[in-house]
Amino acid sequence: MGQAKHRGSLAQRVAAATAHIDALRPAHIVCNQCRNEIAEVVDIDVRKMHGLTAAFAATCRECQSVTYAMSGDPQTVQALLATIAEQEGEMPLLGRQKPGDAVGLDNK
Repeated sequence: MGQAKHRGSLAQRVAAATAHIDALRPAHIVCNQCRNEIAEVVDIDVRKMHGLTAAFAATCRECQSVTYAMSGDPQTVQALLATIAEQEGEMPLLGRQKPGDAVGLDNK
């Protein structure tokens, strides 16, 4: 517990973690079905998912498709996608983000 004190108060650590996630959150995610930009991006809590830095989801208003954006170890990302696929009954769509831009998975 003494190590946490060296990183600041609880409020300071929470603020730093929030700022880190805010910096990773894409301004928009491009829908992998219809290619519309989705600005309503929701955070996925990955605090207990070792290997993931951040994860986000967005639901397209046009086609109702959910597209995900994740950052972290590729194997961990694939494991989370497999878990979502198992629960949803189909493989989820994963968008990729380049600095300052978000594109669909097949538009590398």
